[in-house]
Amino acid sequence: MGLKLRVMDLPHWPPPPALSGPERGATVPTGTEEVTVKDVTRVVDSRVDFTGMFGNYKVTYSMKTPDEKTAKKLAKILEDKAGQTLASVGPIELPADEEAAE
Repeated sequence: MGLKLRVMDLPHWPPPPALSGPERGATVPTGTEEVTVKDVTRVVDSRVDFTGMFGNYKVTYSMKTPDEKTAKKLAKILEDKAGQTLASVGPIELPADEEAAE
């Protein structure tokens, strides 16, 4: 069995947020407990772009991973966590020896 990479062990996890919409420049969340995962907007090579909700505001994230396979695994985990806090993603493990769900 291969080694497991925990999401919280990814370099720079969680990525810094960017507030979208008319309230640009407003207060952005300072913790992962304040943001609810909304959806994955795209996976491009080794990058995962996803959105969350901070109160009534949409928050965007862009997460660079070590490779495309890891990006697909992270995207699947984030999709499965939709509606939960970003903090809930932290303890999830990415199996290094399994294919990402398509």
